[in-house]
Amino acid sequence: MRPLRIGAGTAKALAAATVVFAAVLPAQPAYAATTNFYVDPVNGSDSNSGTSTAAAFKTIQAAKAAVRAVNANMSDDIVVNLRGGIYPLTTPITFGTSDSGTNGHTVVYQAYNGETPVITSGKAITGWTAAAGGEYKAPVGTLDFRQMYVNGVRATRARYPDIGSDFQLQGSDKTRSTWGRPTSSDSSH
Repeated sequence: MRPLRIGAGTAKALAAATVVFAAVLPAQPAYAATTNFYVDPVNGSDSNSGTSTAAAFKTIQAAKAAVRAVNANMSDDIVVNLRGGIYPLTTPITFGTSDSGTNGHTVVYQAYNGETPVITSGKAITGWTAAAGGEYKAPVGTLDFRQMYVNGVRATRARYPDIGSDFQLQGSDKTRSTWGRPTSSDSSH
């Protein structure tokens, strides 16, 4: 294959075209620095500023309040970094428009680099005793739940009749007289 030869006139034209393109193409906007908040369920405190891993909040609710305090006039994105650990909830966390980004910026809640946060309202069931036929039982009192996990794996709750894959429990739940196949709103509690 023969090498490509560019004459002096062609080289000058390409150089001029490069200058023209550089002048015509808009410069890429510089991205503003991101505001970071940190939440650590183990070592954090809601009286901290939440602005570093050493001064992390303890709860997601405290981070949410900090985001609301600064997002009305956002000049950069806000990232809430959730450190690994268990975030126990006693009430649902709800997000609305006051928790969203403004002025074209975003608010992101994310796991801290390489860590696994677990947000849960699960309750431990204790007091298990052996029952007949290799089954176990435990008192649950007034606890109303729809899912049960054993060693991190979703388990099937006791039911009658014990057939099929549809959840057909009837009459044993204190708050509902009939259970059907769970909907998206019924699938967790």
